[in-house]
Amino acid sequence: MNYASTHNSKRQNRAKEKFMSEKPTYEELVQRIRQLEQDVFKLTESNSKLQDSEKRLMEAQQLVHLGNWSWDVNSGKVEWSKEVFNIFQLDPEKFTPQIDSILDLSPWPEDHKRDKELIQKAIESREIGFYEQRFLRPNGSTGYYFSSFKGVYDDKGNLIEIKGTVQDITERKRAENEIKRSQELLSEMTNQVPGVLYQFYSRPDGKMGLYYVSDRSEEIFGLKSDLDGFFERFTELILPEYKKDFLSSIQKVTKDVVPWHFEGILQKPTGEHVWFSGHSTPCVRNTEIVFNGILLDITEQKQTEKALRENEAVMRYIIRHDPNAIAVYDRNLHYIAVSQRYLEDYNVADKDILGKHHYEVFPEMPQRWKDVHQRVIGGAIEKNDDDYFERSDGSVTHNRWECRPWYKADGSIGGMITYTEVTTERKLAEMALKESEEKYRLAMEASNDGLWDWNIETGTVFYSKAWSSLLSEDIVKPEYQTWESKIHPEDKSDVLSSLQKHLDGETEYFQKEHRLKTKDGKWKSVLGRGKVVNRTPDGLPLRMVGTMTDITERLEIERQLRHSQKMESIGTLAGGIAHEFNNILSIIIGNNELIMEDLPGWSLSRESCEEIRLAGIRARDIVKHLLTFSRQDGSTKKPIDIASVTSEALKLIRATTPSNIEIRDRVAPDCLPIFGDSTQIHQILINLFNNAVDALPISGGRIDVELYNLEMGKNDIPSDSVFTPGKYLRLQVRDNGSGMDTETLERIFEPYFTTKDVGKGSGIGLSVVHGIVENHGGAITCESLKDKGTTFSILIPAHEGPIEEKTSKRDVLPGNGERILYVDDELPIAKLGRRHLESLGYDAYSTTDPEEALRMIKADPDRFSLVISDMAMPNMPGDKLITEILSINPEIPTIICTGYSSRMSEAKASEVGIKGFVMKPLNKNELAKKVRKVLDNSKLS
Repeated sequence: MNYASTHNSKRQNRAKEKFMSEKPTYEELVQRIRQLEQDVFKLTESNSKLQDSEKRLMEAQQLVHLGNWSWDVNSGKVEWSKEVFNIFQLDPEKFTPQIDSILDLSPWPEDHKRDKELIQKAIESREIGFYEQRFLRPNGSTGYYFSSFKGVYDDKGNLIEIKGTVQDITERKRAENEIKRSQELLSEMTNQVPGVLYQFYSRPDGKMGLYYVSDRSEEIFGLKSDLDGFFERFTELILPEYKKDFLSSIQKVTKDVVPWHFEGILQKPTGEHVWFSGHSTPCVRNTEIVFNGILLDITEQKQTEKALRENEAVMRYIIRHDPNAIAVYDRNLHYIAVSQRYLEDYNVADKDILGKHHYEVFPEMPQRWKDVHQRVIGGAIEKNDDDYFERSDGSVTHNRWECRPWYKADGSIGGMITYTEVTTERKLAEMALKESEEKYRLAMEASNDGLWDWNIETGTVFYSKAWSSLLSEDIVKPEYQTWESKIHPEDKSDVLSSLQKHLDGETEYFQKEHRLKTKDGKWKSVLGRGKVVNRTPDGLPLRMVGTMTDITERLEIERQLRHSQKMESIGTLAGGIAHEFNNILSIIIGNNELIMEDLPGWSLSRESCEEIRLAGIRARDIVKHLLTFSRQDGSTKKPIDIASVTSEALKLIRATTPSNIEIRDRVAPDCLPIFGDSTQIHQILINLFNNAVDALPISGGRIDVELYNLEMGKNDIPSDSVFTPGKYLRLQVRDNGSGMDTETLERIFEPYFTTKDVGKGSGIGLSVVHGIVENHGGAITCESLKDKGTTFSILIPAHEGPIEEKTSKRDVLPGNGERILYVDDELPIAKLGRRHLESLGYDAYSTTDPEEALRMIKADPDRFSLVISDMAMPNMPGDKLITEILSINPEIPTIICTGYSSRMSEAKASEVGIKGFVMKPLNKNELAKKVRKVLDNSKLS
């Protein structure tokens, strides 16, 4: 903007008019020139002084951040001092100032307009102009400067130059802004103070007045905050009964220079009565005392205090008559209030305990409770639902208590309040109940019974953990359908019918055995029992509770017991049959052997006798099968390599098994030996394979055999098992044949039970296997699924001792005339025995009467080299006879033979001193070997 153009054009017009009107003479012109020369000289002389002044001026300007500038109106040149560049942080080498440069440093348009108007006004009035302005530094920060300026005019009044200054007032501005903000904050704080702030003075001459009163005076007390006469006007509002004390308090604090506090009532100009309080602190300034203080409206506080006093009275009344034991203490544990129940419960009703210390009333207070009290006074909340207190008289009181701190209005802890309840009677009842419940719990845990509680109205059921464990699952939906949905379809109708009868009141209680489905899909047998314990007046059931007992194991044991009893009965029958059959077979086989010895080899009768012999052997084997099944055979067991026995048996089995049946065997190389009979192990494998082959279709199939070691720990053995922890051999035979249904599976070990057609099976093969396995101290199980196949698993205890090496056989020598006595109550057998012995070269005698045999020994103890006796004889069994004989002659060797006896075995015979044990029926060759062995051994000994 060209500030000079407007002004100079006006001045030039006025000068021209004046010059034309004056028209000076020559002398006047010369005089003016001389005056100008003198002025120039003076100007030159002062120029040097001016330069010095300017230097000092620049130094001063730098100190106060003041720069100067000038504008030559005619040339338009603008010059800035160095300090101006410094103020605006501009580089003189890079920035050329213009007349509007300073204004342009401010990016705010509203500032431009205001400042230009001020500059124009100052030029026109030829007065010094000034303004303050914001500007933006190159680094983006905001600064402030103050500029003053004045126009320079020639003699004709033309504006030829403007000179000015610029001063950096940024720091001043910041300080002013801070002061302004502080004043605003002070004003805001003053207005928020809930009272009237004041500054009161008192001078030695007795003059008193106010330096300051905050604006809230009118709002609170109805008095304007004018300082003149404020003290007098405020005093006039105070009610007469308080005014004298008010003025006295003022006089006292001004005299003693102490803090001032006063409470009273004043009447506002509106007529309203207000409680007020005054507070101030003195400060001595020179000769006067200044009190800085506050006047507060405490009307609401006074009303609150009154209400509190009334409430305290009510609270004391309530506490006094509260049915619970309550005590309130101050911080020093002195009683403030107590309930009547407290006094009665703690036997202090006859004492005045208010104001007394808690420990004075109860000197026997234990330290642990004193520690609780200290924590509560410190702010903690303590409680105990079951505590005891030993009184000084030796009695024990059980308590339930809670201690809490109570707080004053200012938030500080005022003391402690306790809520106590004497629970001695309830505690004793709870202890009795707990003991009863514990007994019940232990009883339930011992029985493993699952509990249930059925809310019939809602259909919800509580199932105990044991109930859930019985079915191996967590009960997600505790409802009636959970149980009903798990009942076996075959049992459901009968079970629900029995339940409904009890719900209808027809039976005293509900009890039913049934099967439930477990999580893994198996069925578990349970005994469900229950009783309706709550009914409506009309008899409708509301609640029923009961138990569920797992009887799966019990039923299995009962089944096994029935099976065992059946087997025992069959075994007893088999033993009796075996005894009779073996005696008969002894006669048939023995006499047939004698006949065959007398017949020539070409005789047709000899061929018939051979058929008789073979038939007799088959009959003997059948009897042996029966004894094996009933575990009453007299087989000889010893340590054997079951792996070798199995491999040998498989060779024979493969040779006789159809080629379209695949046999796969896995016999572990490290199998331990067993204590058993290799012939019977052969028999097990042959019978199991025969059974498997019969189960396979004509087209063929597969049979798998496995034999391996198995070590069983305590947790691997069922509770009802006779097994003990140790090492075992497991033999498994598995086929993929037709399988069996449940009914058939339950009867497979019964003798003579068969599903085969007549003439295709005797029904004793698996029963014989069962007997052999149990005779070896083992167990056999069977798993089968219809159309899926069958698996037999056998478990036999391992023998960890050495295997006996096979002894070489030697030829049996005939007799050498040794005298032998053969005793048997069956005459044909006695005669047969004597004839066999005579044919072998022995001097044989026989008798059917054990008494006669004993008389013969008594008559001549050394007459016989050997005595052979039957076991089962009337009047005197064989073992008793031999015992009597040995009592007469301990050196005489004896042999006992039996068709069957539950009292005698090879081991038992050895225990009583009998040297040999043989099973009927005996053929001549077996008899010869046994007799020769016993006689030879007796000679060696």
